[in-house]
Amino acid sequence: MAASAWGESELATIATLDRRTVSAGEIERGERYVGLENMTSDGRFEGVGGVEPGELKSNKFRFGPEHVLYGKLRPYLSKIARPNFTGICSTDILPIRPGPELDGTYLMHFLRTPAMVRHATTRATGINLPRLSPKELQRFVIPLPPIEEQRRIATVLDAADSLRAKRRQALAKLDDLTQATFIDMFGDPLTTTGPRRVVADVAEVVTGNTPPRSDETNYGPGIEWIKSDNIEESGVVSSAAENLSAKGEAKGRVAPASAPLVVCIAGSPASIGRVGLLDRPVAFNQQINAILPGPVLFPTGYPTDDAQREIDRTLLECAGSADDIAKAVAFLLENDYLTGVALPVDGGRLLT
Repeated sequence: MAASAWGESELATIATLDRRTVSAGEIERGERYVGLENMTSDGRFEGVGGVEPGELKSNKFRFGPEHVLYGKLRPYLSKIARPNFTGICSTDILPIRPGPELDGTYLMHFLRTPAMVRHATTRATGINLPRLSPKELQRFVIPLPPIEEQRRIATVLDAADSLRAKRRQALAKLDDLTQATFIDMFGDPLTTTGPRRVVADVAEVVTGNTPPRSDETNYGPGIEWIKSDNIEESGVVSSAAENLSAKGEAKGRVAPASAPLVVCIAGSPASIGRVGLLDRPVAFNQQINAILPGPVLFPTGYPTDDAQREIDRTLLECAGSADDIAKAVAFLLENDYLTGVALPVDGGRLLT
């Protein structure tokens, strides 16, 4: 059957928001608890564990493998996952129980599509803590191919997720090798003694921000808007689920390709301290610090005259090194009191 012949239904008619509440006093020792911090933007669970009596102070929802868990707080984070275990979850997570016409894994993949994440984001209310209401979620229109076709689609997308997971593992191993090679060549930047330079002398550090959500025209087709969950352990900066319009870009903070991004605060504690190297220009939010290097490690074949002009623009009138950038990153990771900041490592170019 062609996709154009598929039907569609509002979520409320083909699934149930299963908000079975359990009070704090009813939570048993060892029950698995899932908070938003335990869900990643690519549909995985991290750090889920059992709880002790009295550890949780408020009501929670029960869920099982039959549910899709949907994070309603800050829906742009795309916290949507399918558990293979039973447990309890934060009330900022809505357990969705699909009916007989709807495959749960298919639903999870559909709700995680960039178009649906953007749709959810535009329907959320609240400035500082935007939430999608259960009623709005129930109004979402779901394409409804035959159940066997849904399962086939879900299988294909699961296979794609598996390939991405293997890619992450390979990149993590490559990152370990890269770090070992760096330390072998330059020493550990946290412990190596020798001449040191203030980060501000060799690069510019920039704090990300959030253009006002009260003006919807700040968001839409345009430059990617990176958040902490986009910076992976491997150093890869994944594609953003949300973009800034040209108007929003003018109000935002943009980092160029080759700039390191450092996560300083995050909804998911596992993201704090991660560093990603950009391969494209992006905007970024206030959870992230960007280091904007000055004349450091010019590409092979870069014209000598052009390189000298870049160096002459600096206050120190000299080129920086990879060690200067590494020390800037180490400084950001060591300082627990920084939130979002842009740190110039540019030899004073910003001052000239």
